[in-house]
Amino acid sequence: MPIPKGKHIKLNKEQRETAEGLELIHLLQSITQDGKFTAEEIKELTKWLRRNKESPLPAISFLTETVEAVIADGKVTREEQETLYKAVERVLPKELTALAKESRTAIRERNKEIAEAEKAEAREQREQERAKAKAERHLNKKVGHYNFMVAGTRYDGRPKRIRAHAEEGLEIVVVREPTNRHSRNACRLFIADGMVEIGYVPERDNWGENPAASLSQELDSGCKYQATIYKMLTGGYSPIPVVVVETFGKDASLAGLRVPAGVAGRRAGGQGCVGGLALMLMLAVLVAEILSIAVSK
Repeated sequence: MPIPKGKHIKLNKEQRETAEGLELIHLLQSITQDGKFTAEEIKELTKWLRRNKESPLPAISFLTETVEAVIADGKVTREEQETLYKAVERVLPKELTALAKESRTAIRERNKEIAEAEKAEAREQREQERAKAKAERHLNKKVGHYNFMVAGTRYDGRPKRIRAHAEEGLEIVVVREPTNRHSRNACRLFIADGMVEIGYVPERDNWGENPAASLSQELDSGCKYQATIYKMLTGGYSPIPVVVVETFGKDASLAGLRVPAGVAGRRAGGQGCVGGLALMLMLAVLVAEILSIAVSK
């Protein structure tokens, strides 16, 4: 906002010797010491001007007009602070104006430096955030995607368990069984809630691929994964869950990813031992099946 124009309003020698003149100079000197106006200083100046609004000093009416224009919208911008400061410079005696102007110039340069530093910091922050997002995208890049009908659902009492427990959207736990006598690629599937066993990853799917071979290799290398029942096929002799498994790198940080269970056994390029979790799961399922047979008899 521009400074209101008018007649000469700088305090002359005569005006400076009046009570209002002396008090105003003291107040303005105090305000201009640090080269800027604070909210409290503006409030203090406004109160003083209103108390002395009847004074014949042109400087008072000039400052009153400027202050009222600045505070009219209830907020004071940096530009309005500078406008008010310049208005004060026009009122102060000549020898004090130079000091006030010097302080104002210094704070303006300081503000410019601060603004440039803030911009540089903001740019660096954005660059860091972009770099972090890029690293996370690379880290959480999907390794594999598998969509298959669960194999072996007709055997070992699985139809009954699947009817009772399986439904779309449930999380699945994949347990490696590299010592399985039928296939070293065996991946056994359990409903996570209650660890209900429902079958295996198939060795051959409808597209002629071998999901078990590829998935087992990724799990054995430490890939994390997430698996769910995508849908249920219920038109045949027994219900068949369709499972989707997605694999990620071993350092992936996405929420909800599982660490491979039961990675073990001798494979091409590596050797290990049977995982404790897998062994416990296998024993639990075996005990459940024995109890089921005993009860049925």
